[in-house]
Amino acid sequence: MSDQAQGPGWWQASDGKWYPPQTAAQPFPSTAQGLPVASAANPGSGDLEAGKQTPWYERTWVLALSLLFCFPIGLILLWVNKRFTPTTKIIVTAVVLALALIAGIADSLSPPDESKEAKGAATSEAQTTAKPTTTAPPATTAKPTTTAAPATTAKPTTTAPPATTAKPTTTPPPTTAPPPPKTAPPPTQPALSVSEQQAVRAAQSYLDYSGFSRQGLIDQLSSEYGDQFNVRDATAAVDSLTVDYNAEAVESARSYLEFSSFSCQGLIDQLSSQAGDQFTVDQATFAAGQTGLC
Repeated sequence: MSDQAQGPGWWQASDGKWYPPQTAAQPFPSTAQGLPVASAANPGSGDLEAGKQTPWYERTWVLALSLLFCFPIGLILLWVNKRFTPTTKIIVTAVVLALALIAGIADSLSPPDESKEAKGAATSEAQTTAKPTTTAPPATTAKPTTTAAPATTAKPTTTAPPATTAKPTTTPPPTTAPPPPKTAPPPTQPALSVSEQQAVRAAQSYLDYSGFSRQGLIDQLSSEYGDQFNVRDATAAVDSLTVDYNAEAVESARSYLEFSSFSCQGLIDQLSSQAGDQFTVDQATFAAGQTGLC
């Protein structure tokens, strides 16, 4: 017995194996020679192989359908089937298991469509329901509350009609009281021009940013590298402001000490120098003392 034919005369049985010639079944003589024929009364006689049928579980179509629709059962039927060699069984088993493994991995990697549709519906519903929360209608209706209608109607209360009628009662008789002396009105400050008003705005922004002396602020406003106002408008703008130059000197002194090192006299010279901040010596001395350096 062998898996392959070993020479002439070898024959293959129903189990897929090859057998030598001497094991082959001898043919039965025909009925013409007077030998017995198999019958119901003599079941042992006749061609026994002719009456055999292949079991249903060894049929090829049963095996193919089992491997296609239920491969575990198909593999079992494959291995109990004697018509296939072990090599064929191993190859078919490996192919079926590989296909099943690939199908399982692909199914696990692809999420179900129903979950995607549910997520999309949930997000779209959240977006549609969240939009009305961004609008604030009460904020738009709150604007009329900023108008003070009673304040406009209160203006007539500021006028005092009785005061106008009371003037005849306060006037003394012309025979007894001399007329009151006339007093000169206080001098009014001349109105600033448009250019001077712009210079005032620029000066205030500089003072909010850093410390400036009076002359340093005028030079900054009139410099060609600064705001380029003319000297007259810059001077008028600076003089129209109420500035505590001692406080400005202290602010400038502290900014110097944050970025460099100074002695007491060196800081005073820097603050009062014409090439520095151009504070007065008194303002520079006051600022150095406020920093604790002197």
